[in-house]
Amino acid sequence: MVSFGGCCSQPMFDADIDLHPKDIVVMAPDIEIYAPYIHAVLQSQTDERLRIPYTVADRSARQESRLADCLLKLLDLKGSRFGASDVLALLESPPIRSKFGLTTGDMDLIEHWIRAVGIRWGKDALHRKEVGVPGFSENTWKNGLDRMMLGYVMPGEERHLFRDLLPYDDIEGSDVQILGRFLKCMDQLFHFAEELDTPRSVGEWHDFLLSSFDAILFSEYEHPWDIQAIRDALVKLKHDAALAEFNESIEFEPIRHWIAGRMDTPQSSSAFISGGVTFCSMLPMRSIPFKVICLIGMNDDAFPRNHRPLGFDLMAKHPKPGDRSTRKDDKYMFLETLLSARNRLYISYIGQDIHDNSSIPPSVLVSELMDYLIDGYGCTEDQLVVHHPLQAFSPEYFRERSPLFSYSGENLRGASAMSKIQPALAFIHTPLPLSEEEIDTFNHRSVGQFVEFYRNPSKYLLKHRFHVRLDVVEDIPEDLEPFDLDGLTRYRIGSDAIHAALRGTPVEENFRIHKAGGRLPHGSPGEAVLSSIDGAATSFVRMVTDRQTGTALPPLEIPHTLSGMSINGLIEDMFTTERLIFRFAKSRAKDLLDCWICHVLLNLMSPTGYPRISTLICKDVTWRFSPIQKPQAILEDLIKWYREGLRRPLSFFPETSYAFARDLLQKGKDRQQALARARRIWVGNDWQRGESADPYIHTCFRHTDPIAEEFADLSGQVFSPLLQHLSETL
Repeated sequence: MVSFGGCCSQPMFDADIDLHPKDIVVMAPDIEIYAPYIHAVLQSQTDERLRIPYTVADRSARQESRLADCLLKLLDLKGSRFGASDVLALLESPPIRSKFGLTTGDMDLIEHWIRAVGIRWGKDALHRKEVGVPGFSENTWKNGLDRMMLGYVMPGEERHLFRDLLPYDDIEGSDVQILGRFLKCMDQLFHFAEELDTPRSVGEWHDFLLSSFDAILFSEYEHPWDIQAIRDALVKLKHDAALAEFNESIEFEPIRHWIAGRMDTPQSSSAFISGGVTFCSMLPMRSIPFKVICLIGMNDDAFPRNHRPLGFDLMAKHPKPGDRSTRKDDKYMFLETLLSARNRLYISYIGQDIHDNSSIPPSVLVSELMDYLIDGYGCTEDQLVVHHPLQAFSPEYFRERSPLFSYSGENLRGASAMSKIQPALAFIHTPLPLSEEEIDTFNHRSVGQFVEFYRNPSKYLLKHRFHVRLDVVEDIPEDLEPFDLDGLTRYRIGSDAIHAALRGTPVEENFRIHKAGGRLPHGSPGEAVLSSIDGAATSFVRMVTDRQTGTALPPLEIPHTLSGMSINGLIEDMFTTERLIFRFAKSRAKDLLDCWICHVLLNLMSPTGYPRISTLICKDVTWRFSPIQKPQAILEDLIKWYREGLRRPLSFFPETSYAFARDLLQKGKDRQQALARARRIWVGNDWQRGESADPYIHTCFRHTDPIAEEFADLSGQVFSPLLQHLSETL
């Protein structure tokens, strides 16, 4: 930013003890652009000695009041598709949340429910028909809400239907209270939207809107002035209709247009000269003398303002002397401002591009004023113009004899920290100690928890020791029903189809379950998608059943203690010939590690009648683990690295480590070639994300390069025994 006028050489209030906030006016071509930043800066001051009273004028009721903005969104329900994101935005409005007792945490849970039950748009099947599309009930609000309520009273287990509804199981306990408030809110919204279709007289519209706003929006103790402004607007509407002696019934559209126009119209007189610093727009006939006048946003493309006439405006195409010109009006306002400034005039504009730091000229009027002062009074540009750094915490604001100044203690601390920048350290550069309680907790793990560690040691450390969750936040629910399936959804449906086939569930029943879950495209496209998935799943099931040559065995219970660590749990998928695991996807290192750790435990227990061979079936390959002669030594090493991973991030990344170990130990490549291959997996490419992009791994290793000595040693030690017992089968 650049300021013109030399005002930054000394704080204004320090330079003039008789200067008061009411003596200052700050004007902008469009105050709406700057209003959020004005509030953010001046309202954030907690020190009463430094707090500056202020008001922002020329703002519309919609921009100034969250209640008015929420009201207009509510009126937009007329003719709305009830898209999931639009309804969520309405529910998250503070007036509605407070009216129905919903907290921010409640809204996060409600958003999760909406996404989980597949609500996209439409109140119900009839509403979809009314907008001209087939009347499928899936992905509508009624279907989703019914699934939530049904899931609370009965379990669905993702496969039990009740009258073609699939219960949503993830609502229990105190969640039902949140569900009740949510349902009450949605009932009010549906009722309000339906009533908007009934023509009424203006007086009847007045009564209906007031009662509806009382039921949905108004909470007397939180927005009294905003509520009164809305009620006054409705009274004004009723009064105008009475003066015009208009008593006919009309549709809602003209009523909404009148209310929106009143809410969107800036109130020029509101908050102008009310005791503090006045922020306002540059408007004609506002030449009121002030001791200090500040002009902000005087950029080349913002002032004088460009008038863009309509294409059919013949007067704009053929102007004549005396026609009004916006640019000429702005020039006149600029001259009025110069005459109105009694002691000081301050002008600021954006003078440098934030992307490449190139210079940007100010408004042509500011340039003309500068040229006039330089040519007529012998001023130099350095005397007139002060250049500001991009950041408010720049050390330039706190150096002695600097033309810049700042009262911000926070920015001072930031500037001081900048002068003491140290080289980036590792996330944890000294191994963390474990308390007695933590030692006892982490020495008693289930098989699943032990396997979880090796799937991502960095994630395990952050989640279980620091209780930090960095999983990617889910996007706002989509507003369109599914027309195709992404890769993850195809995988989940395929896995469900395989388990259904192994249970003997008919294909038709499987289709009904996924259709009721709102996961499939509607109609024939959904049947075609599921048919293609079922075809691939059928072939995969045949491959799995062909390997099930032995007799099924009950799950093997693991109660085992080794090196002071207790591992317990169940190992399932057991047959007399082998342990058989399948995954309806391409083979990954994480799957091999999961199978390998359970295989080590299986061989360590070696119970009578249970096999010592494990087989992992994937879509692209089938892996076989042979019996292990010394499983205890392998498990001791795994426990040792597990304990080390609880104290610091381990340089072990399953996919990258597997690629390195396989190149080095199986393909005969030298160490540097294997490291180069591992680095490519670590970084990724345009088509596939590397492991370094994982948020947990990135947090632990963003300041270091982990593909080094420890990575190579640890990868080899973990995968060497695995690769020795691993073979590929047909």
